[in-house]
Amino acid sequence: MDDDDAPREVRSLRRKVQKLRSCTRDMEKELAEVQRRRHKMKKKANEESDEHRANFVRAAAALRRQADEDRAEIARMRDTVGTKEPELRQLRSSVDELERGHRERLQEIEREQAARLAPLREELALLTSTVKEVDQAGPGPR
Repeated sequence: MDDDDAPREVRSLRRKVQKLRSCTRDMEKELAEVQRRRHKMKKKANEESDEHRANFVRAAAALRRQADEDRAEIARMRDTVGTKEPELRQLRSSVDELERGHRERLQEIEREQAARLAPLREELALLTSTVKEVDQAGPGPR
């Protein structure tokens, strides 16, 4: 039976069905294209996410290494301070002893100097007073 022989309503329905099938094929093609684009976008987003995650992990590992190195350096410094403090205390004690010894020696030198200069000062005072007496007596016989 041809479309020409079929009643008009049947032909109309066949055209509508054909048009719906055509629209369905077009929609299926469009759906497939949208699904391909969605798949590509999802894949790209996953790749970017993986890249960000990898960068974060690398940065965190670098920070962790640096923190470990810093902790090790601090521990070394504390060990050094622990070993050097007794030596420093001993050196300070030695410096204090030397300063005390120097002060005592300086005092001793000053006493010795004063003792040696005392007779000279007495002689100077005697000479000074003699010169004053001579000056006060006036010119003597010539």
